[in-house]
Amino acid sequence: MFGEISKLYSNEKRFVSETQVKYYIFTTVLDYLLANQWFCGLDAVSISSVQEWLIKRATRSYMWGVSVAQTKLWLQELVWLKMISLNEEKQELSLTQTGYEACQDQRFHSVYASLLEAKHSRQIAILALVIAFITAIFTFISLFCK
Repeated sequence: MFGEISKLYSNEKRFVSETQVKYYIFTTVLDYLLANQWFCGLDAVSISSVQEWLIKRATRSYMWGVSVAQTKLWLQELVWLKMISLNEEKQELSLTQTGYEACQDQRFHSVYASLLEAKHSRQIAILALVIAFITAIFTFISLFCK
């Protein structure tokens, strides 16, 4: 039974990590396309430059948590959601009006921020539990060592 619970916990932890990476990719790609559109005047950017930007801005979860194939699927999901458009001939991505509105609304940004906040809250809770356990041990020892 403990093995089953451990497996469920592991699956849940992997899902949470993958979801954080997914929204990291969504926000980073949309921001990159928006910045290139506004500051550089580029309507489209090559897929390779987007992938290079993702690597430059990488998080540990992104670099070690998901495969390249999964990253490509999430880019395709952005296309499917009509946030970005893909020119397969030129291998370029461009921001759509829907993607621009998602950036304005901070739609994916707020989800990503909430996921990161939840992750850090869990880390603080675990640390507090460890400190409480250590404190209880010291208290117990001090009671009986007098």
